[in-house]
Amino acid sequence: MSPRMPRVPAPSKDDRAGCVGSTERARAGAPGARDLPARAAAPLLLAAAIVCAAGPAAQADVAPRVRGGWYGMAGLTLGGAIHPTHDSGLVAGLEGSLVHLDVSDTGLWAGGYADVLFDTGTKVFRASVGPELGWFMLGLDGGWVIEGNGDGSRQGLTGRLVLTLGALGLYGRWVHLFEEPAERDFGEVGVLVKIPLLTPSGQRSRWR
Repeated sequence: MSPRMPRVPAPSKDDRAGCVGSTERARAGAPGARDLPARAAAPLLLAAAIVCAAGPAAQADVAPRVRGGWYGMAGLTLGGAIHPTHDSGLVAGLEGSLVHLDVSDTGLWAGGYADVLFDTGTKVFRASVGPELGWFMLGLDGGWVIEGNGDGSRQGLTGRLVLTLGALGLYGRWVHLFEEPAERDFGEVGVLVKIPLLTPSGQRSRWR
């Protein structure tokens, strides 16, 4: 006689409905399955946030450091003079400056400059001297200007905007002269090439 197998109860109507519902949810894509990629990406997003937060500190560690204090620079001025009522020409000359860099990480610097150059358009020598002020690579200077040749001289005011890129600088300058009858306003654009002659030996400061 074979052993009697235990009777397995037939599934009820509620059980059958639950199985059908589970199958349909699996086919349609259950919310838990759809959320799985987002859950898997969460660690990656957290890691990216940590890297972004640590970025400024890492950049600060590798940023070039500049000593705060006094800097003396000298070099060449090369460019062109734009004369509205005269022949425009080339300008070439020498320039020197003495500036102090703030050591409090503000990037501010201030000092003074002097330059002398020759303008081939008007055949005159021109010199200027005055204060200068800057923030990181951007500088502004201006002051008193005088130009002349063997026939006489004229005086006036000048202002210049400078973008400094290491030893190289790009500038644009406006000049206003007081005396008539020659032109009273004209401009210059050009480059500055300077080398440091005086550098500080004090506390180191970071450019950020």
